[in-house]
Amino acid sequence: MENVNTRHTSSYMCVGNTRPIPGPRPYGRSKLRSNSFLTNLSSFTPVTYFSKLLGIPCVAAFMQLELFRVCIFVHQRIHLSAEWMQCITHLTVDAEKFAPEAERCTIMACLLVTINRKPHMTSRVIALDLDGTLLTSHKTILPASLEALARARAAGYQVIVVTGRHHVAIHPFYQALALDTPAICCNGTYLYDYHAKKVLQSDPMPVDKALSLTEMLATHDIHGLMYVDDAMLYERPTGHVIRTTNWAQSLPVEQRPVFTQVDSLAQAARDVQAVWKFALTDEDIAKLQQFALEVGKTLGLECEWSWHDQVDIARAGNSKGKRLAQWVAAQGLSMQDVVAFGDNYNDLSMLEAVGTGVAMGNAVEEVKTRANVVIGDNESSSIADYINRHLL
Repeated sequence: MENVNTRHTSSYMCVGNTRPIPGPRPYGRSKLRSNSFLTNLSSFTPVTYFSKLLGIPCVAAFMQLELFRVCIFVHQRIHLSAEWMQCITHLTVDAEKFAPEAERCTIMACLLVTINRKPHMTSRVIALDLDGTLLTSHKTILPASLEALARARAAGYQVIVVTGRHHVAIHPFYQALALDTPAICCNGTYLYDYHAKKVLQSDPMPVDKALSLTEMLATHDIHGLMYVDDAMLYERPTGHVIRTTNWAQSLPVEQRPVFTQVDSLAQAARDVQAVWKFALTDEDIAKLQQFALEVGKTLGLECEWSWHDQVDIARAGNSKGKRLAQWVAAQGLSMQDVVAFGDNYNDLSMLEAVGTGVAMGNAVEEVKTRANVVIGDNESSSIADYINRHLL
């Protein structure tokens, strides 16, 4: 074996100032570091890992020990990017040149485990929008998506629904997915636990804001749904109301959401415990756009487009990304551990906050531009394909 202080150059190693380096330690007695730079390996490139952070020559002793540590870490914690795979390939060649046979066997065994088995992800999250994303135009979940998500859960992923819908309107999908996580509803306005049948966290619209909004709706002759407590209320059946009530009638009775026609949304806002959001539609899109701008300016409420002809109005500051970040932090995880799928403007806060934001092929152009990845549309098995190829 070459002297441990001999420099060996590589495209992935920075040869810095030579300094004494102890001889190689037997791998059985090596202690893997659980903090400092190693725990953040997934955020580094091979270049920054081996050069900027360490800044020491690539010598045989260092190479053997670090290769072993890198392989173990990659196997346990992160996905192998193409860059890391190329780096490990180069290191394998180096190991064959410089490591003694016994130690080389250990290195190669570790590499085989790492390369032939994808890393076990014990603390990752898949966040899914529903309409236009997980759901087809017929409001169903593709069998391929169900299968891929079930496999992901079995592999250790947590799957969470992040939707603009009321919790009473996602029950059939929650059951089909067999989830044990809460649902983020009404664009992040609240977190609902289906098993406990209760709201865990919420930021409902202040009553005075809701009353002011109902006055503006009457003035501009705009109609829609008011999402409250455990029901959705409306005065006149138009637009979004007709779409959602028709869909609800297609469900088994026990899964149908509650739609109630009322004489006055203003009076209902006074009577209920919580107003989650308003979902407004109008055939005149320009009129609806102008109305949303006026609401935001006058009342300081959050206005997000969830469909081409629907704007959702909720308490200022509420968003899918914000509520998802709170839930992820409560799990002891980072948003970098999350892969999120979405298609519309109300998904942007989530797609831009997570480690990987995936836009559907049918997404609006701005969402595609600001996402990390663009896949096929919601009528295809694109979500399943992405999960199977990149997460499992």
